[in-house]
Amino acid sequence: ITDECGKTATVGGGAQLDTGQYKNGISSIMFDGNGDYLTFADHADWDFDSGDFTVDFWVRFNAFPTNTNYMCLFSQYVDADNYYSLSLYNHGGVYEWTFTCRFEADLIAGKSGVASSISTGVWYHIALVRSGAGTNFVLFQNGKTQWTLSSGVEMPNLAATFRIGMLNSSQYFNGWIDDFHVSKGIARWEFALNPPTAGLWAM
Repeated sequence: ITDECGKTATVGGGAQLDTGQYKNGISSIMFDGNGDYLTFADHADWDFDSGDFTVDFWVRFNAFPTNTNYMCLFSQYVDADNYYSLSLYNHGGVYEWTFTCRFEADLIAGKSGVASSISTGVWYHIALVRSGAGTNFVLFQNGKTQWTLSSGVEMPNLAATFRIGMLNSSQYFNGWIDDFHVSKGIARWEFALNPPTAGLWAM
């Protein structure tokens, strides 16, 4: 599993490349929802502070979380009082994109919004963007705004790995992820967008 900026991916569980499913290129990363994940060592690139940033990726669900449960797409987690994450939540059969950021037990940023029509077996482009000199969060699904959150909060600098596919030995993702990008200091979109093709930027 290659990161184009040279960071080393540590594979957990049975996460693996799958050449049978991909959005771009020749493969994607497959997670089975039962202990699969990727981690990257703590780095200044994960310290978003009070500035702009973008985290975006293509995702294809093999299954959705059961009622009142979550599937985490990415996170940085120290403990239950200090973490941030983006997850899909099942609220009585209604699926919601949920962003949570906690620091020293306080919820310093949090937002949930109903996902546009979403199905298993379909690729979706997801982008969490902070823009306006760090004052506005937007969650996009296939270029359409799912929710916005006005907040100038400073994101905590957490001493923890960056995780794809789980929160903390929980909320494991079941499906495929392709073209995962982290862009610190850049709000790649602020309004409706056209999902990108491959090769525009890397983690």
